[in-house]
This record gives sequence, structure tokens and C-alpha cells, in this order.
Amino acid sequence: MQTNNNHSEYSACECGLWHILVHPNPVLVGKLFKTKQSESFDPLKDEGFLPPCEYYIPYNEISWRPSVTPQPAYEDTDRIYDPMMDGNALRSDFHGFIFVYGTDKLVNQLVNSKLNQSLRIQIRHYHDTDGKPVRISREEMDRFKSAVMRQDFQICQGYPLQELAQGDKVIVVDGSMKGSSGEVMEIRYDHQGMKLKIAFLMFNDKLQIAIPGFRASEIRLQDPDTKHLLEDPMIAKFEDEIIELLHHRYGTKGSAKLSPEDEKRLKFLYRYSDIVFEEDETSKAKFTALMLICAYLMKDKKATEGYIQQVTALLQGATEARTALQAYLFTALFIALHVPSLRKTAKTYRQTHPNCPKPICRFLSIAKKI
Repeated sequence: MQTNNNHSEYSACECGLWHILVHPNPVLVGKLFKTKQSESFDPLKDEGFLPPCEYYIPYNEISWRPSVTPQPAYEDTDRIYDPMMDGNALRSDFHGFIFVYGTDKLVNQLVNSKLNQSLRIQIRHYHDTDGKPVRISREEMDRFKSAVMRQDFQICQGYPLQELAQGDKVIVVDGSMKGSSGEVMEIRYDHQGMKLKIAFLMFNDKLQIAIPGFRASEIRLQDPDTKHLLEDPMIAKFEDEIIELLHHRYGTKGSAKLSPEDEKRLKFLYRYSDIVFEEDETSKAKFTALMLICAYLMKDKKATEGYIQQVTALLQGATEARTALQAYLFTALFIALHVPSLRKTAKTYRQTHPNCPKPICRFLSIAKKI
């Protein structure tokens, strides 16, 4: 990532925001930011350098991997060309954008520096329709970065409990744009099911950006008259993946070291540790337990200790499993800690509850081999 995290007196200022600047050559600007920043920058003795700052140039972040097999050009197919579904067009949309974090003073020093003034085309502020420089919060900037770096893979698949239509207002509940509200612009279908293009108002509602590739499981209808949630098998998908990894680790033919493919799958799951299940305490607790097992398999001691504390807190001092959720938490703790009494507690619940959820039975089946 082409960012610079020097913590100068400017970037550490509490009133700092992300400022949007523009320049037609982001590659050149990226080189200038990377090589021409001076930690001892003094605006009164400006000698052709830039003040130290945290910056982000989206054009330089977007890399499009070539397909393994040649793809037919749009003009050679019966599809209608849509620039918003074309990676190169998306890259061009962000072509001139530069984001700099800091105070107004810092950004003005950058724009007014001798180095910038010496350029044939200078870096300038991006203004809104009122002619004012656009500034955005760190939270919105983080969402934008995530959208730019968005990958083409999905963990969960889902389908709405009722039909979605173009123009529906939705809120994203999972993925890089989680927490953002948008409008469905287009609905397509592929081998995985429904695929949505959603438009978001960003940068203080000054610019609308359409992002393709959302799955139905990542959104909820925002219409207040719609109370149904979209189907979200996220937990079940994680359970299946982790149970299989545990089987490869502790099963009859398991090995102490996971295969490269399993290591890749584990790292893939671990990237989703920041998912939040709003207003669903059961899913939130289960996901914490799953991430504990994930951290344990990753051999991330610090994260494992943190998740152990969280799972223990969720049990609220319980010494026996009276509910399926408690049995679930005790099982996860046993897998990470290998304390026999924890497995015995969960096993007692399974033996005394004929309707014990299947995931607990599957985890306990593997746990007895630990």
C-alpha cells in the first residue's frame, strides 16, 4: 500500500482529516510522495521537499490480474458494454485522486511547497460544487480504501427472502463497505446467484460511486416496511471450513502441520476477524468462538489469549452448559486450551439434550482426538 505513516506534529493532530487532492499523473505524484518527503520540513526554509504526511493514491493501488484464458472483447459478444463493470474503466475513474491526511495547515504547506509550485501541472485541492476543498473522516476513508482493494472472492452466499429490485435502498452488513447505505443500480446473475451493483454517496455526499460485485448475503433492505433479513449462512460456512481444518489437523490421517492449501484457507478465514453481527448476540458469540479456534490454528498466541478472554466473559462465570450457546463456547475453549473438564462440560450437554445442534456434535467428535 502506498501510504506513509510518519507521525509528524501535523498528522498526529486531533483535528486532522483526509483531504482530497487531484493531479493527472498519479504515478509521478506517488514517486514524489515516496522520495521527496522530509521529516525536518520547515515551510520557512522550503528547499524543494514535501512535508511528511500519510497519503493514499487509489490509482496506484488497483492492480488487475490478467485472466488465465483470453476473454472476448465486449464488441465480440452480445453483451452491452458497461464501464462500471470494466476494471480498466474503474481504474480511470480514480485516476487523478490523491488523499492526504492531516490538518488544513499541513495540506496548504504541501500545495504551496516549492516542489509543487515547480511542477508543470501542480497538485491542487479537489473542490465541491460550492468551491470548497473536500475533507472526509478517517472512517469514511477506511471504507473507501476497502472498496478499492475489494477482492473477487466471497465466503458466504445467500438469497433474499423477498425479491430485490433496482432502486431499492440497502445497507451493507458484511464485507468492505459494511455499514454503508446505498442504492441498487443493477442486478445480474452468475453461477453463484444474484450479483448486485450498488451506488454509494461518498466524500460528504459530494460524489456517487457505483461498486459492482455485491452478493445478496452482504446486504439488508433499508426500507422501514421491510423487516425480513436476507439469508446469511455466514456462521455455517465458517463452521464447515473450521471443522474440516480441524479434521485435517486432528483426524485419523491428520498431521501436526497443515498443508499449504489448508494454510491458505485458514489465512483466508482469518482475514474476516473484524466482521460484526449487529443486533444478533448469538451469532456474535458463535463467531467469537470460531475466531478463537481460528487464532489457535494460526498459532497467533496474542490473538488467542484475547479471544479466550472474550469467550470466557460471554460465559459469565458459568461452570456448566445450560444452553446450546454455552456448550458451543465451552467446546471452543477446550479446543484452544485442551482442558479436559471443558470438553466434559460440553459433552454432558450433548448427552442430555437429544436436540443438541449438529455443529456442537461435530466439534466434539473431533475434540475427543485432541
